[in-house]
Amino acid sequence: RFEVPGTITYIKKVDGRDFREGDYVYEGELLAQIDDRKLQADLVQSNAAIWQAQEQQSVAMANLAQTKANLGQAQATVEQLQANVAQAKAKLGQVRAGLAQAEARKQASIANVREAKANLEARMADRDLAEVELRRRQELYDEGVISASDRDVYQNRLDNAKSAVNATQSRIQAAEEEVAAAESNIQATEQYIAAAESQVRAAESQVRAAQSQVEAVQGSIAAAAAQI
Repeated sequence: RFEVPGTITYIKKVDGRDFREGDYVYEGELLAQIDDRKLQADLVQSNAAIWQAQEQQSVAMANLAQTKANLGQAQATVEQLQANVAQAKAKLGQVRAGLAQAEARKQASIANVREAKANLEARMADRDLAEVELRRRQELYDEGVISASDRDVYQNRLDNAKSAVNATQSRIQAAEEEVAAAESNIQATEQYIAAAESQVRAAESQVRAAQSQVEAVQGSIAAAAAQI
């Protein structure tokens, strides 16, 4: 009795009839044959399905390996960007400290200008007094009341007073130049700080974008692993 599904295409004949149970047969003798074309087709299809599944698995594993490599690169990018942000913030802190120092130098220069101007008023008063005294001594000298050496004492006083005025005026000019230089330095530093702050914000935005990319890659890895 045959229990294999399919169409029978051959049955062994015994005395002109189909063989049946109890007939004598030889070992290995073909007793019956069925049409196996459908079975062969099913086998081919099954093998093709197996091959396709293996190919898909290979592709999925390759994708997983590439995605993991991408994850490593993305994480390295995040770390580098974070280091850039930290470096930029450190530099920004140094520049801000420099700005505070420049402000302090400016205030000190302004104080020097005020002090020098106050001294200038006193030196100019000394000079004016020395001119008055010299004119008086010159009159006395012309009248023969005092000697040339006595007159020269007051001439020297006037010369010294004028020198003091000139020196004080030079200090005022130098201090005012220091103020102008400090203001220029402060302005340049403030512009640099504004640019540096913008760079920090941009770098932080890049870090957030890179972190989002890492999360996306991690999701891709989970999806790729599920396909294997």
